[in-house]
Amino acid sequence: MKKDEYLNFILNQSKQIIYDYDIFKDEIIWSGDIEGITGFDKDYFSNNKSSIWSNLVHPSDKLEFFSSFYGYEDNKENYEFRYRVRRKSGDYCFVEDKSKVFKNENSEIYRKIGVIRDINKREKVEQEIKDSKEYFQALIENSADAISIIDETGKNVYQSKSFEKMLGYKNEDRIGKSAFDFVHPDDKERLLKDLEEARKTPGSVTKLNVRMFDVNNNIHYIEGTGTNLLHSNIIKGFIINYHDATKSREDEAENIKLQKQLNHSSKMDAIGQLAEGIAHDFNNMLTGIIGAATLLKSKIEKTENKNLIDLILDTSIHASGLTASLLAFGRKENNISTNVDIHEIIDSTVNIFSKTMDKKVKLIITKNAKDYKVLGSLSILQNAIMNIGINASQAMPNGGDIIIETNNITLSDDYCEKSRFKLKSGKYIEIKISDNGIGISKKNIKKIFEPFFTTKELGKGTGLGLSAVYGAILKHDGEITVKSKLGASTSFRILFPLSIDKSKEGKKKAVDKDIISGTGNILLIDDENIIRFVGKKLLEKLGYNVIVAENGKEGLDIFKKSYKNIDLVLTDLTMPKMNGFEAFIKMKEVDKNCKVIISSGLIRDEDFIKFKKEGIADFINKPYNISNLSKVLKKNLLN
Repeated sequence: MKKDEYLNFILNQSKQIIYDYDIFKDEIIWSGDIEGITGFDKDYFSNNKSSIWSNLVHPSDKLEFFSSFYGYEDNKENYEFRYRVRRKSGDYCFVEDKSKVFKNENSEIYRKIGVIRDINKREKVEQEIKDSKEYFQALIENSADAISIIDETGKNVYQSKSFEKMLGYKNEDRIGKSAFDFVHPDDKERLLKDLEEARKTPGSVTKLNVRMFDVNNNIHYIEGTGTNLLHSNIIKGFIINYHDATKSREDEAENIKLQKQLNHSSKMDAIGQLAEGIAHDFNNMLTGIIGAATLLKSKIEKTENKNLIDLILDTSIHASGLTASLLAFGRKENNISTNVDIHEIIDSTVNIFSKTMDKKVKLIITKNAKDYKVLGSLSILQNAIMNIGINASQAMPNGGDIIIETNNITLSDDYCEKSRFKLKSGKYIEIKISDNGIGISKKNIKKIFEPFFTTKELGKGTGLGLSAVYGAILKHDGEITVKSKLGASTSFRILFPLSIDKSKEGKKKAVDKDIISGTGNILLIDDENIIRFVGKKLLEKLGYNVIVAENGKEGLDIFKKSYKNIDLVLTDLTMPKMNGFEAFIKMKEVDKNCKVIISSGLIRDEDFIKFKKEGIADFINKPYNISNLSKVLKKNLLN
């Protein structure tokens, strides 16, 4: 084999083209594997002009090709660049062109010798690597989760764009700085401990749960994982993958809140059912007590004994407020529509306290409010103040001061919007009830208004007192807050909107002295023996003739026989065999003009409307006293 043939064989095997370019003549001598790289045989390049080669260059690469192939720099000898050339098949392949220029005695570049190699496979691999890198980079940068890398010293060395979206920090804000600078101080020690534990095991994954500050210093709840790649020659640190869990935390908190509200609502329904269940029996008993005490008082001459009976009557009126408060708390009570004097309620409550409270407890009353009328239920409001006062006295077993103070204040829109109660801006009366007793712990103060919650010993508290107070405040569109220092003091602050309507004045009297006598025959129907006994005595004291029946069916039978001699029927609502309303409907069949008054401790709004529509003459709430009983009877008998 000749030397030239041997050299060409070696060049062909190496997949390279050798060119010798005479710049002055613009002629190129080609050798090597030109056909293997381009697909064209040597005859295609037989005229040796450089344009033959330049015509094969990809259009997008021509500018760089002409600049590098024909452009020369004074002090540069070696040139290297890449471009694409068209093969005979029409496709393009990448080539790498390395060349050296030579100068003559006049320092003119006259010759260029170069090597062209087929790098198509290498370029394809490099492009795949580049594409893969861009692909994964795009995944990382556009992921909702943020990714960062911290080195073994705890410094940030990388963060994805998602981190900026999440917390607002740009790369320059964090790169090179300690990752712990952005963590809540209370969480740093725990995070350090978790990462130190993960450091012990290469490749280990640790769950992270920390609070971090954003660029505006707001706290975010961050959840994620940290992977120990300190052993990796590429990463040499921890990869932290995390997401902002603040919204899910808030949603979870909201769900818990809604669940608590649902539970609370269920409790309210239970209390409403409980209140309805006890209202009938409880008010029946109170009606008997008030009636019996009234009858007893009329037979006693000594003032001291009469005062004791007045105390029974006052306390019974207060006790009636217990049921009213529970009904209000369970949203079962009728609408409130009476102007109530808060100062009068306080005076009445203090009067009861002075007779029943431990003498070691001192009551201090300061009535600063100039306006003190609110629209509401006298019994419910008195019971609310009474409950707080009783709790205050029980918080001072060794004695102390209970301070009740009133003031007038004006609430702004801003205050009302921030309040968790449904308030409207305007004028209010503020009632502060404070004591210097044992106080309430932070743990318990959050629960004191919950139904059935009590810190008292078994048998000494039901947990319904303050919950009933809370319901009463809601019923009256007010607000109640409490502050306490354990072992020192407790202060309740109550706000009620002042009443604008001056037409109705609600005044509380245990026994109104305005008693109206009458004449006529009354049928009294009640399933409680005590009501039949006391009711008959009260009616007879007022001057009426009385016939009694123990249920609606018996009363109906009596009415059918004697309706012409019966001027009015006073009937209980809830009774066995036949209730009062059912009896009334049957009585109308006998005498369409019969006068029937329903007496009950609980009449729902919907029932009230139905009864009036059917022709019930009137209603009287239990417990009633001789005064309001006499007025209701006289009004209806006159009609």
